[in-house]
Amino acid sequence: MDGGVEQQETFASQLQANSKYKVVNAGIPLYGTAREITSLSCFDCSHVFCIPIQFCANDLRENNAFIKNHDTLRISSRKEFEETTRSHKINQHYFPCKIFLLISQTWLKILINKLHPVFSFSNDSPTVNAKAVKDFLDIVATAPVDFSKVKFLVFQLDTPMKSTGFAHLTDSLLHTPHYQAIFKNNIKAIDFGNVLTKKDYFSLDQHINASGHQKVATVLEKELRDF
Repeated sequence: MDGGVEQQETFASQLQANSKYKVVNAGIPLYGTAREITSLSCFDCSHVFCIPIQFCANDLRENNAFIKNHDTLRISSRKEFEETTRSHKINQHYFPCKIFLLISQTWLKILINKLHPVFSFSNDSPTVNAKAVKDFLDIVATAPVDFSKVKFLVFQLDTPMKSTGFAHLTDSLLHTPHYQAIFKNNIKAIDFGNVLTKKDYFSLDQHINASGHQKVATVLEKELRDF
């Protein structure tokens, strides 16, 4: 499974099935933009036509650290690694009725919010500012590809029902001489704010479900035809 859906339901698999393109799903869970771009050096990109990249709000910390560290990923200390590992094990530990209690807690918060908005949820649309988008584009600009030949489609999906402004901010920056000189007009931002609805997301997290993947695949296929 990939993000809660079967492999054949992912937008990467559906894009290949419904188009003439051969698609490689190189996405890795929890990777920020920096690690995604760095990992491209492990692939032969000489015949790549287009690279779709998803921006997520939880990429901000990694992206900012990458920029501050002069376009280099900092290796975590032993202490940081052990704390992260311990936290992961705790979160993965199952106890009786764990899922039931989680769902009940979320449902109760939703009911209370209907009476008076008290709780915020992790799937509320995060705020994306110009600096976050600039950091994102600056990291994409370090990709080991020929930008005059390879196209990029960039988008954000962790935003149920409404746009965070990512596509608008990205498009504004891409029209500046600085980024036009880098990307040669071969990069385009897609806004899924008016395409995906709450029904296209799983209830307890920000991942798109099977219907969401299908919609994304349809839009990407059309964008690739028109790009």
